[in-house]
Amino acid sequence: MKRFICLPLSFLLAVVLGVVSCSPIDDDWNGNGNGEDMPAVFVCVNNGNDGNPGTKNSPVKTIQTALYIASQKNSTNISVTSGIYTPGSGLNSKSSSYQNSGAYINVGNLDILGGWNSDFTTRTGKSELDGNSVLNHVIWLHVVNNVTIDGFVIRGGNADAGIIPHNQGGGIHINLGSGHQIKNTVISNNSADGDGGGIFAYQSPGNTITATISDNTGDWGGGITIAAGTNNTINATVSGNTADMNGGGICVGQGSHNVTISGTISGNTAENGGGVFIDRGTGHTISATISNNTAGWGGGVCFMDGDINSTHSFASPVTIENNENYGVARLDDKSDPQGLDTIDWGSGNTPENINW
Repeated sequence: MKRFICLPLSFLLAVVLGVVSCSPIDDDWNGNGNGEDMPAVFVCVNNGNDGNPGTKNSPVKTIQTALYIASQKNSTNISVTSGIYTPGSGLNSKSSSYQNSGAYINVGNLDILGGWNSDFTTRTGKSELDGNSVLNHVIWLHVVNNVTIDGFVIRGGNADAGIIPHNQGGGIHINLGSGHQIKNTVISNNSADGDGGGIFAYQSPGNTITATISDNTGDWGGGITIAAGTNNTINATVSGNTADMNGGGICVGQGSHNVTISGTISGNTAENGGGVFIDRGTGHTISATISNNTAGWGGGVCFMDGDINSTHSFASPVTIENNENYGVARLDDKSDPQGLDTIDWGSGNTPENINW
């Protein structure tokens, strides 16, 4: 026997007119209207709450919560307001669950954009992520591809754990993955007991760094270390960084190939390669202004190729001037970069000022 359910006429009219919905939909979700996808997640350290859905009108407080929502809602954008983000307030507290980092990024194909004003209508400055010398890494990128970091100040990372990997990459640690962009960002006053005070990238190809890298310290690569990475592009202002050993500004490590270096590299200090240190690899190209760097050997650029046949080159425009203890030098008799005749020698360094 069939049974019929009689519904009040008022309810039927409400359904027809769209007054009643079977599931609530947040008007400012900025998704597709079905409560599933959410292209953008919003973060505000000052008035966000991690119990919120992460919409424009109800932002979350921490970047990590935004990353979780992005992983669940197929988001391709995280928007972060200007302000100061610190451990426990916008950033993770130090925890091995997040690799001792302020933001543990394990979501790919994502643009993380800082510097938004409080109502997310315009980008007015930069968001400041400060590890307060407590976090080993301000940002950790973990085995993901195609992440853009744009509009941040990243400082106060202290990779002092004494063991790999937490002694590498005080500002940003990139662990595998590929195709990342770091741009419109200042990475400064970070440190590492090991490699890459500002940025350490391990086996990560196809990255582009167009940022300001300043006043960072490390053992190898005070500013940036590229380790076993291919087809990376560095077009940056790299200044005032210090390495205890090699590569005050930039260290390109063993197993790396086809790294292109351009921009301005100045005022960096190391034992070898005050500006740039090339440690083996093949196909690296330098097209930069390299000036006023200091080192015991090769103040501007220092090559060490061991027993391999290198194919490195200088390419115009390249200026080398006022670097201490040779503008260009090598630590062995194998290094033989091409394009030395393309160098514009400024004051303080001359074509004769090459130790070859």
